[in-house]
Amino acid sequence: MQRSPIILIAEEYPYPDEVYSALKALNADIVTRSYYESTDAQAKSFFATLSDSRVDAIVVDRTWAAKIIHDFDLPVALLHNLHIEPQYIGYHPNNEKKALRLQHLLSSVPESVKKEIERRYQQP
Repeated sequence: MQRSPIILIAEEYPYPDEVYSALKALNADIVTRSYYESTDAQAKSFFATLSDSRVDAIVVDRTWAAKIIHDFDLPVALLHNLHIEPQYIGYHPNNEKKALRLQHLLSSVPESVKKEIERRYQQP
């Protein structure tokens, strides 16, 4: 008897209904955990949940995942996009100076570079 796939999702992220519908269509068992990884070692360990078969798949940012998989030569395959949406950065009000600096830096990024970043995130 074949078991349902176990899919890991971030506990702190409100996924849109289309993601839950797609997982339901797979008859997936959904598990959650925090995705806050602050070091490369933690990121590598995060993907170990796949290699040690604790989960069958992880819903994660594709570009970040590709970088970690490449950097550590991990035996992980990227599948099709389940959901795509823009990424945002927020700062606590105490960090207003950092936010203004980041806004200034981002405003100086050429439009062609922004379009290339967007194109990469739209790739299947």
